[in-house]
Amino acid sequence: MKIGEWCLLAGVIVCTGMCAGATWSYDPAVPERWSISSDAKAIVWKVSADRRLPHADHLEMNGHRASVVLGYGVDADGALKLSPTLIAPGFRMMLRATSNQFAHVFSPSQVPSVTVGDHPVLERPELIRFDGTWTAISRAEGGLRVTRTVFPSMDQPWLCQLLEVVNEGTEPVSVGTSAGFTAQTEGVKGRYEYGAQIFPSGGRVLKPGERAEWGVRCYVKFAYDLDLAFDAAAELSARRRRLDALAEQVELVTDDPVLNLMYRFAKQRVGESVFFSDMGMIACPGCGKYYSAQWPNDQIEYVGTWFGITGDIEQQMSELNVARLFRRYMKDDFAKLPSCINSEGNYRWEPLERGDAAMYASGLSGFLLCSGRAGWAREFIGALEWTLEFCRRRLTVDGVVASDCDELEMRYPAGKANLCTSALYYEALKRTAIIARELGDAERARDYAARAEAMAAAIERYFGCEKGGLKTYRHFDGCTETRAWIAIAPCVGLKGRERGVMEELFSPRMWNGAEMLSAEHDRVTVWDRTCLTAFRGLARAGLGDEMLPKIRAFSRNRLLGEHVPYAVELNTTRNGAHSAAEGALFCRIFTEGYFGLEPTGFGTFRTEGRLPKGLGKMELRNIRAFGRVFDLVAGDDGVAVRTR
Repeated sequence: MKIGEWCLLAGVIVCTGMCAGATWSYDPAVPERWSISSDAKAIVWKVSADRRLPHADHLEMNGHRASVVLGYGVDADGALKLSPTLIAPGFRMMLRATSNQFAHVFSPSQVPSVTVGDHPVLERPELIRFDGTWTAISRAEGGLRVTRTVFPSMDQPWLCQLLEVVNEGTEPVSVGTSAGFTAQTEGVKGRYEYGAQIFPSGGRVLKPGERAEWGVRCYVKFAYDLDLAFDAAAELSARRRRLDALAEQVELVTDDPVLNLMYRFAKQRVGESVFFSDMGMIACPGCGKYYSAQWPNDQIEYVGTWFGITGDIEQQMSELNVARLFRRYMKDDFAKLPSCINSEGNYRWEPLERGDAAMYASGLSGFLLCSGRAGWAREFIGALEWTLEFCRRRLTVDGVVASDCDELEMRYPAGKANLCTSALYYEALKRTAIIARELGDAERARDYAARAEAMAAAIERYFGCEKGGLKTYRHFDGCTETRAWIAIAPCVGLKGRERGVMEELFSPRMWNGAEMLSAEHDRVTVWDRTCLTAFRGLARAGLGDEMLPKIRAFSRNRLLGEHVPYAVELNTTRNGAHSAAEGALFCRIFTEGYFGLEPTGFGTFRTEGRLPKGLGKMELRNIRAFGRVFDLVAGDDGVAVRTR
């Protein structure tokens, strides 16, 4: 089998060939390819000991102005193959489109490198390591050892590589450098120049034991701008400082290193996804395709409560900016919200009503409460009232919320009213009742609380059902197959059917030991967001003991298996793209699931849960929410709060 080949098609990064994880195909008999490093901060692929070659994969890394989707692999002869893609959201190529950012796949001939003789050094990796930067340590001809580290610049639209070359042989080696390239293209904002450069250019003779460093910059800029100075080592230091800062936020500490590192990488993935744009700082899904574009589910519903407890100013400014973008469309006629605002705020996409108002209200109300900022709540209380009124106006005769589809946008049927939209509306009513009370509007608080109770009763009547003797939910009227999104009910605190939901979702029809289908009829499509939602909801509902081995299996597969190191957005058409919002959904398994962290005011909260059987320790450290800094410690008798 040949090594995977990468190309860019219509803004989507595609890895063909041996890109693992493209279907619902987990096999527990296949040994894990990766292991956890001795410092427990990275995953390591010991290539020199791997006989299962060739192998190829891809992953995403983000800076403030650049995304790097790195295609990498090792061929059957042990040679390193790289196909890095630079994506720059601020350099748009079309006026109006969901995916219109500059993107260029740099072929090996376009990326300058060190040379021996008249050809680039052939690198044969012994070890590949990922910790938020990607590093390959390779043997090369002439007794050379090459360490290549790939990462995005934190503040410039650059893809950076730092090359360290050491002569471990017994004879001097003359090392040179190959040339880069430049090209130009026309974009929305003017003429862009892009290319690749190596610093310093030229070579040197390395005596035995000597080392040298070169930096490679793949870049895009406005054609009329001057070149900026480039220091690859300084760029790498800036990248690592940001990764260290993200690692300190809401740290999970257990006696299971796989859970700890999977969680660390999850918060790293969502935390690095904040970009500078014409709209201000905004979080983006990524995936090689979705930049400078905002959705009420990814950027508000999924990440809102998480950003509310990290205390990270970049993430919180992003949440406010996205909420303000959608607020522009809240008019007196109560027309639907856009499903997406893209092109840096210049274009909106609104095919159907997906329940976007309920998504917005649920995520934003959670963010406002967890952040503990009454001033922010006063700014957005009108937006919350608008979205709740929008949902109220769409109530059916059965008392549930009508919507054209769910967040899967007609990929599967969703009926005229689906469980997700009504459940999120229920959660938003509960949370906004608390906000209204905290802002001194007792009458409105009572009204929202009463409406929440009525919605819970309507959900039970309309969506509650029995399947095969199990008390569970149907996703919509007439839906007879199992749909993973029924897990949203326990996530929002609806009780009475959680055990039936668990048994239905984790039956062999839906669960293969490490992955969950989204719909029973589709045997190949995996959306990890549905599986992560099930973990969170069922852990919150008191079924954490049953969930723990399944979360461990999921985490080992995604962290150490064939396609690493994050949860994926969609495992078919986008080959397991690493969407940022799935990172927040993984972290919320613990914050809201196992620890039951739930706001009760701007400065108050409650927790419920306990240490699950199978773990000897579980703590959340350095939570910055509700106007304080604190830890949560799970024990056999419940959760204790430790003030810092």
